[in-house]
Amino acid sequence: MTQGQNVIAVVVTYNPTMDELRSLLGSLSPQVDDVVIVDNGSANHKDVEEEAREFGVHCLPLGMNRGIAAAQNQGIIWARNEGATYVLLSDQDSTLAPNMVEELLDCFEEPPLPGRPTRLSLLQPNDGEAMACFPSSAVDGPVAAVGPVPLDGRGGDVGNALVYSFTKWGAIRTRVPQRGEALAVPFVLASGCLISMSALDDVGPMNEALFIDHVDLAWCLRAVEKGYRILVSGNAPIYHSLGDEVAQVPGRKKPVHVHSPIRNYYMMRNTLLLQSASFLPKRWKQRYLWWMTKYMGYYLLTPGRTTRVVPFSRALRDGLRGVGGQY
Repeated sequence: MTQGQNVIAVVVTYNPTMDELRSLLGSLSPQVDDVVIVDNGSANHKDVEEEAREFGVHCLPLGMNRGIAAAQNQGIIWARNEGATYVLLSDQDSTLAPNMVEELLDCFEEPPLPGRPTRLSLLQPNDGEAMACFPSSAVDGPVAAVGPVPLDGRGGDVGNALVYSFTKWGAIRTRVPQRGEALAVPFVLASGCLISMSALDDVGPMNEALFIDHVDLAWCLRAVEKGYRILVSGNAPIYHSLGDEVAQVPGRKKPVHVHSPIRNYYMMRNTLLLQSASFLPKRWKQRYLWWMTKYMGYYLLTPGRTTRVVPFSRALRDGLRGVGGQY
């Protein structure tokens, strides 16, 4: 359980398998003070509600798929009303390492600072030109969120964990913090992320127009813009499936997480929507446009390309018109 704080976990579900939900709740429930499952209109919502009863946790059915951002916001409202001081966000397909929440709380309560020895040493971003685009508080300010090291449960090693660092051309995958280390980052993945309620009150809710994809990036960078910092703790791993499968691309060291056509739509459209965001430096916007071109090219040259033409076309249209929400 938590140390003198009220940590409430918000789990978003959408057509989960009961095996993955049991694995999550079994690893999560003992580490937090309360859990609320926000179900996004699952076809098997009755099974989800039954599983919630089995574990003695709460279930908030939305009756339809309102997107991960809206579901997270509903769970955060519930947690706030229950007196939460911290919210732990989780997807349905994650499994927490033992003591993960305790390690994240330790990072909050005694956060590493430049030149100050603590239980965690701070890895410094090594791109001074990149950091000039952000407030100095991105490295030494109050902490808004702490994330674990996300490991893909399908065999990805720690070197391939999705941890990103500041560079002048965007958020780039970087060296993963080891035990005893923490890294100040531009954003963390939502699943397993511990966020202080005071930061949520200050920064505001998740952007529901994004529906899914880039929701975590947008919230974290808004927090950085407001003078907070985001950390990843090397003491806290989480196992999480990203994309529908993992593929190795010739000429690329790190594996690629392959997404469905509908996720292609959201990734492309939301990348375009973020072009107008104040929290993204100009060079970051330029790199995201280049990334988007490569992303679309990769999927249009792989098997199943014909199923992706319409989603990509609509993504370009909606993104350029500023249309958010559900596909």
